[in-house]
Amino acid sequence: VSTHLEVMDKCAVIADHIRESVILQILQTAYTQKKLNQVRYTRGDIPDDLCRKMILYIEDNLCNHIHIGMLMEAFHCSESFLSHYFKKNMHISFSSYVYRAKMMRAKQWLVEGSKTISEIASLLNYSDVQAFSHAFRKMTGETPTAYREIRRVQKN
Repeated sequence: VSTHLEVMDKCAVIADHIRESVILQILQTAYTQKKLNQVRYTRGDIPDDLCRKMILYIEDNLCNHIHIGMLMEAFHCSESFLSHYFKKNMHISFSSYVYRAKMMRAKQWLVEGSKTISEIASLLNYSDVQAFSHAFRKMTGETPTAYREIRRVQKN
């Protein structure tokens, strides 16, 4: 039986391995959707150091119940400042970014196939599988099971 700390350790290790690609995918999606000069951005193009640090903090804490208050404590800034700053510089709200980051991480885990949908829902701090499945379908248009099966067929 895994303890909570073991699960958190595993989550941290996985986060280190996939952080870079998740950041790139989210930034590309966010900027592309805003059609900002039709430019594809890379991690080096994140507007400034504070945004870069905020994104890394979010990515490191996706397996926690992440909220703007956590950034407030970590960066010693007001909630209002951080929220407006993030939106102004990243062209996406903090909560939307966290939602997209969780869904990108879920997509990666689904394709890898090493975790059950229940484990993914739990690791991403959803209250239950149904809540996770609803959020996933809202973003992708597919259920987690369908997404996994389609990608597995495409790989083979």
